Amino acid sequence: MELIEPALYAVVYIAYFVTTPWRWAKERRRLRRLSRLWGAWAGSRGWTMRDRWEGMGTAFSSKVFGRGGTRRALFGYEGMFDGVPVAGFSHEHTSGCGPERETTHRHVSMLRVPGARFPGLTVTPQTSKTERDVQFEDTEFNRSWHVTGAVPRFTHDVVHPRMMQWLTSALLPRSSSVCFERDTILITTPGILTPEQVDDHLRLLTRTVALVPGFVLREVGCRHPLPIADSGPGGGLAFTAAASSAP
Repeated sequence: MELIEPALYAVVYIAYFVTTPWRWAKERRRLRRLSRLWGAWAGSRGWTMRDRWEGMGTAFSSKVFGRGGTRRALFGYEGMFDGVPVAGFSHEHTSGCGPERETTHRHVSMLRVPGARFPGLTVTPQTSKTERDVQFEDTEFNRSWHVTGAVPRFTHDVVHPRMMQWLTSALLPRSSSVCFERDTILITTPGILTPEQVDDHLRLLTRTVALVPGFVLREVGCRHPLPIADSGPGGGLAFTAAASSAP
């Protein structure tokens, strides 16, 4: 019996490495197919698309993006939505090796606020394993969401009663997370989105950002109001250009 378990492990590892070339070829075909799909979608609305967004996979430090392993951003897009420059990508976090290798997928939608420097703030789904967090008067909100923030005043100014009501509504998936980091506001949701689902995800982002009080944006360095409107996708200024054109 003592020899059976090591032998089984050996068989599993040999099978894994023997099939590695086949799995790599399958993955390359999958990426080429998705590249054509995302490229056609972005081109149809005049947006910019990147097969692999170098540096973006590791650009943010929030725990929702995983720890250790490798992270990459695929099929990134930039364009205008609801009157503001937005971007998004498919995030992959891979940990482990061999047969124990595991990849976690998230979709990320983000809006850069020119001139802003946000204190770190993360709102994630509450679980039994989450650590102690910021507590609010709304007990339903406390049961549903785990909030961590670097600056208490900023945290409470952003997570005000209307924001809590929005976050606990049925419109926002309870598996999503909201992050404020550097000059960017992000919404991430586990899984892989199709291009047809992106607009709904971006609308979650713009509705969340619209609830951030104007005085909060001014205090963190935003010089102009965000012209958010319920206008959907459009061409124009891209996400990366918005930061470089800030006064």
